[in-house]
Amino acid sequence: MTRWMTRRSWNLRCPALKWRMIESNPLADIKSGSHSNTERQHYFSQEDIARLIEQCPTREWRCIFAMARYAGVRVPSEVWDLGWADINWETGMILVRSPKTAGYAGKDTRSVPMMPELRDVLRTAFEEAEEGAGYVCPSVRLKSNNFCTQGARIIERAGLKVWPKPFVNCRSSCATDMGERFPIKTAAEWLGHSPTIALAHYHQSRADVHALTLIRGGLSPAESALPNTIPERVTESGTIVSRKASLSAADTNGPERRGGSETPENKAVCPPLAATVHSRQNHPMTPRGFEPLLPG
Repeated sequence: MTRWMTRRSWNLRCPALKWRMIESNPLADIKSGSHSNTERQHYFSQEDIARLIEQCPTREWRCIFAMARYAGVRVPSEVWDLGWADINWETGMILVRSPKTAGYAGKDTRSVPMMPELRDVLRTAFEEAEEGAGYVCPSVRLKSNNFCTQGARIIERAGLKVWPKPFVNCRSSCATDMGERFPIKTAAEWLGHSPTIALAHYHQSRADVHALTLIRGGLSPAESALPNTIPERVTESGTIVSRKASLSAADTNGPERRGGSETPENKAVCPPLAATVHSRQNHPMTPRGFEPLLPG
């Protein structure tokens, strides 16, 4: 049973249980599905989105893809009422109206920072816009637009693989980048969702981040692909032994594994302390033990 059907059945059975119309829940053992599907996720890199913007036929499509990728706006609902007056060029913030979250208190609008890549696209579109234009993407307001179909054509023209839900994946790629660069709570507020939703549905695992971490740590990606074996060392005789074997051999050498054997010089380090220590090896233990008797 799908998640939607399970939710609908839950809405129907809650009043029935409350009003005692049924004695038990007939769907108690049915588990709902998950909205999260990682197989449909795709990370749009900055190189890919740059190629994509170059192939956009109009400045409005360049703004749509740039806003979805670098500001994480929902397409087309949040691009619908986006006007030039909502862009503050001085502070670098964009006022976004969100019909999806308008039903929540204080969630009808949010402010999103204007990334440098997005600023360049919007600045060019603003200079090319007609005199007195109010909306950034006026053609979005035409209900005849099929964004997914036209967006897929632009992606094919750029020579990229067409993934399902391209605008959702652009928003997901933006959420992934912001989550890596800024605090998760701040990034979630910019994109208009909670940190829990961001981690469950938007943030993606990137393979290039793993390679970048290895490069910063001094390892190349080729070296990181090798099996995780114990490092080896060369002995004085020229033979190669593993570090684990060398440590095991050192453990059997007693004091040598701690920096050397016992020598007269080592014994003379603390002669007063050595003189006060008496060995009990040759003295049998009495029934009352070695503890001194207490008075009384």
